[in-house]
Amino acid sequence: MSPSRPPGLLSDLVRLVRLPLCLAVTATAAGAHVLAAQRVAGSILVVAPAVLLLACGASALNQWQERAIDRAMPRTRDRPVPAGRIGPTTALVLSAGSIAVGLAALGLGAGPVPALLGAAAIGWYNGLYTALKRVTAFAVVPGAVVGAIPPAIGWVAAGQPLDLRLAAIAFFFWVWQVPHFWLLVLRFGDEYREAGLPVPSARLTPMQLTRLAATWLCLAAVCGLLLPVFGAVRSWPVVAALALAAAAMTGQGLKLLTQGPAAGSAPGTVAAVTRLVLAVALLMALDPYLAR
Repeated sequence: MSPSRPPGLLSDLVRLVRLPLCLAVTATAAGAHVLAAQRVAGSILVVAPAVLLLACGASALNQWQERAIDRAMPRTRDRPVPAGRIGPTTALVLSAGSIAVGLAALGLGAGPVPALLGAAAIGWYNGLYTALKRVTAFAVVPGAVVGAIPPAIGWVAAGQPLDLRLAAIAFFFWVWQVPHFWLLVLRFGDEYREAGLPVPSARLTPMQLTRLAATWLCLAAVCGLLLPVFGAVRSWPVVAALALAAAAMTGQGLKLLTQGPAAGSAPGTVAAVTRLVLAVALLMALDPYLAR
């Protein structure tokens, strides 16, 4: 970004809340809600915005929490808080407001259980995971559980119980986040280390870390196939598409094994994995209509 054209306030707010990531999180909640309701129910107009607000608030709170770390890394030092374009107090107030409105919307519009799940997501991400990142290089394994909560919110808000179908969905959205992080470490590990964060590359060689990411990618592929096994999705077109997505994810894993760390650190690899996960969220939303 050119120093002669500093980003505007709107651009800074988008970066503060990491809007593309938050929209992806919201998509997982919306996909699970449509799947659970077996249609696009009116309650999605409450659930989706509420989850988006919670995700945006969690992101802003995380940037407030980690502003010193972000300032130390080239990849993140131009974020609005470490760069000084948005003050820490402003970021904290925006975060608190977004979280409060999101929780209130879930509680009033979807019920106490979705609201409790939303509060648990904030506590897990901004409490447990953010603290663990400073202690262990493998904080992502428990921390990634937070990725399973938005689909659970969408599922429960549609009136479905906490059952094996939801367990299969939640397990997939937990597992895929782990290799996603390993891939980021392959690309930005030196920056994490220089900022004082423990990184797996301090204990593992780049090739070992690449194999670890490949293994988790293949595990995520298998987990995607658990959705029809446990009855979460039923239509043959969606089952076939899930099989193709699993094959593509396995292919990414095999690519890592054959091409090594260079493939893992390529920006396109992370983007490809993210697209596959968003495809699963879309397939969940399509299943009720294709199963008829």
